[in-house]
Amino acid sequence: MITKPASATLKIVVKSLDNYPVPNAQIIVSYKLANKTITHGPYYTLLNGTSTIQLPLNASVTASLNVSFRGVLVAKENKTLIPNTTQNFVIVSNIVNVTYAVKSPFGGLFTSSEIEFQGEPNTSVSSVKVTLATPNGSVLLPVGVYNVSAFHGPLFFTKLFFFNLSNKNVNIIAPLLTLYYKVLSVNHETINAQNVAILSGNSLLSYQSGSEGSFSSLLPGYYEVIAYANGLTNETTISLGKNETINLILPIGYTVQLLLTDFSGSPLKSYTTILSGPINESATTLPNGIAIFKNLPLGTYTLKIYKNSTLIYVTTITVDSSGEQVINLPIVGQNGETITQLFGNFRYTFGVVLLLFAALILTRTRLRKESP
Repeated sequence: MITKPASATLKIVVKSLDNYPVPNAQIIVSYKLANKTITHGPYYTLLNGTSTIQLPLNASVTASLNVSFRGVLVAKENKTLIPNTTQNFVIVSNIVNVTYAVKSPFGGLFTSSEIEFQGEPNTSVSSVKVTLATPNGSVLLPVGVYNVSAFHGPLFFTKLFFFNLSNKNVNIIAPLLTLYYKVLSVNHETINAQNVAILSGNSLLSYQSGSEGSFSSLLPGYYEVIAYANGLTNETTISLGKNETINLILPIGYTVQLLLTDFSGSPLKSYTTILSGPINESATTLPNGIAIFKNLPLGTYTLKIYKNSTLIYVTTITVDSSGEQVINLPIVGQNGETITQLFGNFRYTFGVVLLLFAALILTRTRLRKESP
């Protein structure tokens, strides 16, 4: 006759403080036998919060039943285990069922929103992090302090909560937000836009004109803002989780200086310079030999230089936000003149106006007039 080894069967039910079954709880059984610590597990509860554990056991022992959930110790009970018996234990753990709802300010649930429960650092629940991609529901959490955040793409809500048996509900109403804007050139001057539009996905929500304004009653989310003025466009994607102010920078406002000198470096005054491109502008060199063009839009221009109404030189220049460019002009004349172009531009970065001056240097060349 074969003797069956002695054992103990444990049927354990893990429940929360508010009597909900706790699935996926971890159970470790430990006890001392003959001055030796024996540990069994981990074992895990099923969806109904139960776990059936069979242990080899020859003598009665007092065992410690340690229950953890989401990495947090939530219960520790001492039980007497008796060999060749089936024992039932109900363990009430330090867990609560937290219900939540993320709602639209217009009523109903805020669809496509997410909620996150993050245990507060340096507390017993600091290792807990749960993200749920539904706007309402419930979640089992160890008792403790949590930072609760709500997202609709961008983060739009965050607040500390202490969850226990008397405080286990979260209701969040998404805010209505305002997006303020200004339409500016690269040198931070206001521009009167013919159209400023805001879109959500492919849907046009609203549009207006002018150099500044706002779009209000916006739900948290991602938006595209498009500004249009004088053929120039700025398209900006904004992640809106709170009231924001943005600058819509149009590629206009660059400054170009042309310095004309003769072969000895003396300035050449009263020369006519013409730029043709996105816009057409002309300027006459001053006594210092400089012709100044302001508020130029981004683009490629044809530069023509005249002396006494006679065209003496033609070239192409690019007005952009690059640092410096040097253009070497070919010999075109017989009087020894040279043309040096200093190309400067204003760049606006992170709300700070940066003046980038002295670029596009047109090196010395000779000017040759055509014989009649």
